[in-house]
Amino acid sequence: MLIHKHLHAKKKRNRPQKHRPIEKIMYFVSLAYPLTATPQLIKVYTAHNVESLDLLSWLLYVVFGSVFVIYAMSERLLPLIIEGTLWVLVYILMVVAIVLYA
Repeated sequence: MLIHKHLHAKKKRNRPQKHRPIEKIMYFVSLAYPLTATPQLIKVYTAHNVESLDLLSWLLYVVFGSVFVIYAMSERLLPLIIEGTLWVLVYILMVVAIVLYA
């Protein structure tokens, strides 16, 4: 128990108290980057054309992307939690489109 408290206290000391500029940028990027897939999603859902999309690939994106989100959650890396969760949502929307329009 004493060792756990010591390690936890040490971990807190190593983290900066104030947000550095790169952290602020990361919060923006964690939201903006997954939104770059919006034009592709719109194209797939309006054209109903999924011929070039492989269901297995997109299912694997969901699985492996979820592992990254779980890791980010375990390490409490909020920008990566946001980004990873949004990407997994994009992957799920693509899987749904493939299933609907195949």
